[in-house]
Amino acid sequence: MSGKNYNVLVDMDDAEYSHNTQPATIESDGLEFQDFSNSSANNTSAPPPPPPSGRTGSFFDTQQQQRTESSGMGKPVWSVDYYSRFFDVDTSQVLERCLKTMYPVGDFANDTLNNQPDLYGPFWISTTVVFALFVCSSLAGSLAAYIANVPHENDFRLLSYAVGVVYSYGFLCPALVWAATKYCGCQPSLLDIVNYYGYGLTIWIPVSNIMPPTSRRQQKILERQKQEATNRKQKTSSYVNQAPFRYAERNFKSRVPPPDYSKVVDLHHYDSKDPRIVKISLPNKLVSPFFGEQDCSAYLLNDIPGLIIIQNPFTDKAQRHFIRECLKVYSRAPNTSNLDTHYTIPTDGLWNFYEREHRGDLGHDYCVPRKQVNNSTKNGYDSSSSSESDEKLDPLPVETLPLLPPSQLIYKMRWVTLGYQYHWPTKTYHFDRRYDVPREVDELTRAVVTAIEGVGHNGWKNTYRGSDYRTEAGVVNYYQYRDTLMGHVDRSELNMQAPLVSIR
Repeated sequence: MSGKNYNVLVDMDDAEYSHNTQPATIESDGLEFQDFSNSSANNTSAPPPPPPSGRTGSFFDTQQQQRTESSGMGKPVWSVDYYSRFFDVDTSQVLERCLKTMYPVGDFANDTLNNQPDLYGPFWISTTVVFALFVCSSLAGSLAAYIANVPHENDFRLLSYAVGVVYSYGFLCPALVWAATKYCGCQPSLLDIVNYYGYGLTIWIPVSNIMPPTSRRQQKILERQKQEATNRKQKTSSYVNQAPFRYAERNFKSRVPPPDYSKVVDLHHYDSKDPRIVKISLPNKLVSPFFGEQDCSAYLLNDIPGLIIIQNPFTDKAQRHFIRECLKVYSRAPNTSNLDTHYTIPTDGLWNFYEREHRGDLGHDYCVPRKQVNNSTKNGYDSSSSSESDEKLDPLPVETLPLLPPSQLIYKMRWVTLGYQYHWPTKTYHFDRRYDVPREVDELTRAVVTAIEGVGHNGWKNTYRGSDYRTEAGVVNYYQYRDTLMGHVDRSELNMQAPLVSIR
């Protein structure tokens, strides 16, 4: 088929051509065969056909080690540019590889890595696992210590352990596997093996959040701290104010060991067979519009002579009424609260200012002003407002307290004194500061004292007459959530024979 004189005859149907038509040739149409035999023999430098694309190697294929990218090639190993090509991945690639390791379906090497392993994912996944393990373990330990009522000590050795274990697994183990297979005569890819181990750590990020709350070592530390706390509570020298009330209070608030409620009296679940409780009938009825219909009964405790408990005597309407009065009326001047030492409380009361702020009558930046420290001071007390001895000087205001609006300051009110004002530093009364007790409070307490006339049991009896009772002083306590009334002894009353009425 070489040469240009070779003609090809094309036999056509006679019906389409006449008798004088010449046979058509390829040359006549400008077409001819080309002979490549001489040119291919003379041109020996032609490039071979390109290799087939795609990865056809196995697990230990070394094709990746001979990358053809120009990024990083020719750079020294100790330079940053040499390793930059191994961090040239985007977020979608990293997320896809992380998800594929948690759902291992298909060929991870060929389908997911696609001949482009990286170091970005293995490095940051290992670092995230270290952080998650340490943070979750420390948080679980602190919560366990809080529940056990023991101090928590951060153990940063756990961070060192996590760094050593995770990075050894993510980078040292692949190097050992690569060296072992290399020794056996295989041609593995170190970067591929690092990707298998590094991305395989992804599952440990969510697993670290559902680990057991404490390790065995932490459990031993907690057990030791529990035992130390228990032994410390048994020693009277462990606390400065180891009074009987404080000792009982600490035991009931303790988490380790758990409180013993076997001796607690719960009148909501009254048991007539309990020898500690004695149920009696009141000699007189509770006469007041604030009391509802009740069976005129009370409870006495055999081991606490003189204690009389009247359970739930108030109506719901009376309870709401006294709550409103305690917030709105009883907190007004001249009655004193714990805030009067440090803040200039408005004359009409802090609650009224709170309502005005809620209605928008006050400016958005309004704050209750602080009191200023004057020059008439002595040993940290104000001597200008006391006409008695120096033992009852008023404490000075604290200038470092923040300025707060009424809506925030109202939550910091803890007590208000009625009648004779109480001097808290000395736990005595200011007899030169007596104000009128609210009429409703006086009627309420006298009704209670009248109802318990003649009540007694096992050798003691209340002989105080209700007609002789006058309410001269009182304290209104304001409680927030989780606040408790601590045990205390009232030693400031001059008349120890008159009943002490406590309403809660």
